[in-house]
Amino acid sequence: MRYALDDLRAVCIAVPPFLPEYLDRGHAVHFRCHRDDVGGMRLDVMTIMRNVDSFAALWERRTTMQIPGIAIQLLSLPDLVLAKKTQREKKTRYTGFPYEKSLKC
Repeated sequence: MRYALDDLRAVCIAVPPFLPEYLDRGHAVHFRCHRDDVGGMRLDVMTIMRNVDSFAALWERRTTMQIPGIAIQLLSLPDLVLAKKTQREKKTRYTGFPYEKSLKC
């Protein structure tokens, strides 16, 4: 994962920092990619998504995007919309990570 983030020149753009304990709690870590050929793409890294189907079911419904020489597997649009809704509707609560003006992931 770190190799891919470095290759994309990805920079963490929000809290929490890119640490296993936050991913294990279900937090997403957000990056902005600065490599010229990806045009500022945002990348969200998650290890847990609540209130969605199993990984196997999501994988069956995935969408494949082709870029020269690479097939990228993505959530289907309906699953992405549902995933974003279920994450947004969670109660906001303090999670214990400090806000930093300059984030280091």
